[in-house]
Amino acid sequence: MFGVMSRDRKKMVCLAVAAASIVFIEYIPSLKDGFINWDDNLYVYENPDIRALSLAFLRHAFTSYAAFNWHPLTIISYAIDYRLMGMSPFIYHLTNIVFHAANTFLVAVLVFRLVEIAAPAWAGSYSMPQGPSPAIAASFVTALLFGLHPLHVESVSWVSERKDVLYSFFFLLSALAYLEYVSSSAWGKYRNYSLSLLFFALSVISKPMAVSLPAVFLILDHYPLNRFDGVRKIFFNAGPLLLEKAPFFALSLLSGILTIEAQKSSIAPMEAVGFVTHVLVAAHACIFYLYKMVYPVGLAPFYPYPKHMRVPGGEYIVSFLLFIAISLIVLLVSKKHRVYVSVWLYYLITLLPVIGLVQVGSQAAADRYTYLPSLGPFMLAGIGVGYFFSKPGGEMRKKADAYALKNKFAPVAVVIAGTALAFFSFFTLTQEAVWKDSMTLWNYELNEFPNAYVAYHNRGIVYMDLHDYPRAIENLNMAISLNPNYSMLSYYSRGKLYQMEGDYLMALKDFNVAAALSPKFSKPHNDLGISYGNLKQYDKAILEFNKAIGLDPSFEEAYNNRGYTYLKMGEYGKAIKDISKALDIDPMNSGAYYNLGSAYSLAGNAEKAEFYFKKASGLSAKARSVSAQVNHDYDTSTKKR
Repeated sequence: MFGVMSRDRKKMVCLAVAAASIVFIEYIPSLKDGFINWDDNLYVYENPDIRALSLAFLRHAFTSYAAFNWHPLTIISYAIDYRLMGMSPFIYHLTNIVFHAANTFLVAVLVFRLVEIAAPAWAGSYSMPQGPSPAIAASFVTALLFGLHPLHVESVSWVSERKDVLYSFFFLLSALAYLEYVSSSAWGKYRNYSLSLLFFALSVISKPMAVSLPAVFLILDHYPLNRFDGVRKIFFNAGPLLLEKAPFFALSLLSGILTIEAQKSSIAPMEAVGFVTHVLVAAHACIFYLYKMVYPVGLAPFYPYPKHMRVPGGEYIVSFLLFIAISLIVLLVSKKHRVYVSVWLYYLITLLPVIGLVQVGSQAAADRYTYLPSLGPFMLAGIGVGYFFSKPGGEMRKKADAYALKNKFAPVAVVIAGTALAFFSFFTLTQEAVWKDSMTLWNYELNEFPNAYVAYHNRGIVYMDLHDYPRAIENLNMAISLNPNYSMLSYYSRGKLYQMEGDYLMALKDFNVAAALSPKFSKPHNDLGISYGNLKQYDKAILEFNKAIGLDPSFEEAYNNRGYTYLKMGEYGKAIKDISKALDIDPMNSGAYYNLGSAYSLAGNAEKAEFYFKKASGLSAKARSVSAQVNHDYDTSTKKR
């Protein structure tokens, strides 16, 4: 990337490796963490798709949505982890940490490159013998801030946020290739442009938040690349620069369309909370994240969206005014200090997809959203430290005395930066402990936000898994009472609990409410079918399984359950067809093999029955534990097989 490296570049690379190593060590405690019952089930431990790394899987990854998103490369990365170590949480956490450490390295390289372009004199200037150049100091401090800041724990310690560390890895590589493209000539220009576009494509298919990168390139064109060549020529130069980025914008548009399609069921209509509320929440999020970058105390996995915001609260008005004030100040100093314009625009542009102007879900903010946007403010802090290591050049020699005085404060700057990094490192370790397991996480959330219905719901699921049904009911009831309009999953989970206890009539009520609240959600219909089957209302059960399969044609559990229902009805041909379809989707489902053996046995084919019974019993304990999540034979005796 740098060709023949100078002494400074070699030193920078060594320090970048050191920063990445420090960050990796910082996150070692996360290797002992388990999965979290918040999307980890959808992505990993209840996801049969990742268990077969095949051409069929790759086709499915690129042609379907996962957890209301289209990010095939992220799903592929989980499948690779599964191939390596199955369902061991260790490998999934290790991969996240490795990517975060790699991103820390790339941040150091990128910041050094940007400073090198913006202030060439900085790259090789030393204010004291054997001291670091300002560019090296800036890149090293920025990388450590990025790698050690507790705001990023959610993106690293939460397995489901693989998409954050993965998209950022390719985002940073694309940015570095773009900088090389601008500065290179002849065939190297085409090579670097192609690499930048390739890395951007990989970033977009890792997480849709990468769509902001083409706009970031335009910001870099303004400063430090100076490709607009002054205000008078900005419109003249804009055309070619926009045309140059047309393939990038095309990929962004495609990703945006797919993301809206994937998330349209969870996008809150504007009239639900009002335009003013959206604007106030967006401005508040911008200021909130900046505040947390400085003082990262009270971080939480879920920040509830404010209620009753028709009359805005003081906190949101103040945030809006601060947002306007910062924007005006940046504008006023833009002629002399263009770096502030570029950093502020970068911060806003990279946050734009998740800032709340289009509300997806019910969170007002999320720590994970700051993963790459925080790079701008962190870089300013790094440059601030580097400033104390700079020396005057050219006309600035007239201010040599001022620089000499400034250099005397370089050790003070180092102490302040070191103290801040130690502070952030300590809180990162503290925050890592929060993500140890589901119970720890949701107890922590409720301590921070006692009315967080998401936490009550998920803690209820934990109690269900522990077979503590009274506490599970109590938590699910609390979740529903706090937010009945957005508690579809709580109704569904409570229905599951009633179903497990054999109270099928109560289960039917909750499943019907869940289906009404989310008409495109297939699982309530599958469980309605299970409950009707247990009540021996087989025709109604078949209708519900049909609905589930109609909503999700790859829903293997529904095929298995419909096949089992046909088995109960004596329609063995239909049973064999459905159960075989379930096994085509998930070949590791031991219960489906057992049901298929039963179907062939009742149909009089003893040879095939024996084959499938052996197949079911021959699955390893590991495979059975995995398939248990997706194998539902709906009466109690069948479930215990």
